[in-house]
Amino acid sequence: MTKLYTAALALETWGPDHRFETRIMSSTPLTKGSVQDLIFLGGGDPALTDEDLWKMARALSRTGLKRVQRDLVINNSRFGDVACNVRDRCEAERSSRNAYDAPLSSAGSNYASWSVAVERDAQQSGRVLTRLYPYELPEVAVQGRIESGPGSTLSARRSTVAQGRDVIELSGSLPHGRDGRMLYRSAGDAEMQTGHMLRAFLRHEESPSRAAFVPHGPLRKMRYSW
Repeated sequence: MTKLYTAALALETWGPDHRFETRIMSSTPLTKGSVQDLIFLGGGDPALTDEDLWKMARALSRTGLKRVQRDLVINNSRFGDVACNVRDRCEAERSSRNAYDAPLSSAGSNYASWSVAVERDAQQSGRVLTRLYPYELPEVAVQGRIESGPGSTLSARRSTVAQGRDVIELSGSLPHGRDGRMLYRSAGDAEMQTGHMLRAFLRHEESPSRAAFVPHGPLRKMRYSW
C-alpha cells in the first residue's frame, strides 16, 4: 500500500515523462587528458546499475580522460543525507543478511547492494569459488567458504567494520547439479558503494588509481593518486 501512495505522489509531482538524470562533471576543463575533480552528481535514479556505471566509464575514457588530479566526488546533494526511517534499515547500517534494507541515497547504484558470485570451479571438481562481482575490490572483503553439498543452505552476512569497510561472510553449500548462484547484500554506505564501483570501472578503462574515501559534508570523496 505504501508503494501505491509513493507512486501516486511521484506521478503528481513529476508527471509520467520525468527522467532521473545522473550527471558526470569536472571541476576544470579536460586539459591534456587531465581534470582536477571528477564529480558524480546523483539524480536519484532508482534503476542505476553497474552496467550504467560501466557505460559512464567507457564514455569518459573516449573523451581522453586519463588522470584525475584531486578527487572523485560522489555528490548526494539532490536528496542530502537520508536517515534510516525503519528498524530494519537502521540495523542494516551495522550488518545485514538482506538486500532490501540497503541505505537510501540520490547517488546510489545497483540498489546500494553488493553482488557476490558463487560458482563451481571448472578446473577442480567439487570446489566452489566465490568472488565479488563484477570486480573484486580491496575495500570489500569476501570471507568464509561455500561447500559443494546435497542441499542449498547458502548464507551471506555483510558487516561494516572500522573505517567503513564492508566484510561479507559466506557459509553453506551449493547443491549438486547447480553451476552457480548470485547473492546480493546491502552495502553499508550507498555513496561509497557507487564510488568504489565507478572507480573499478574507470580502472578497467585504463585509468589506474589508488584511493581512500574522505568524507566532506554531504559529499563523499575518494582521494586519488592516478
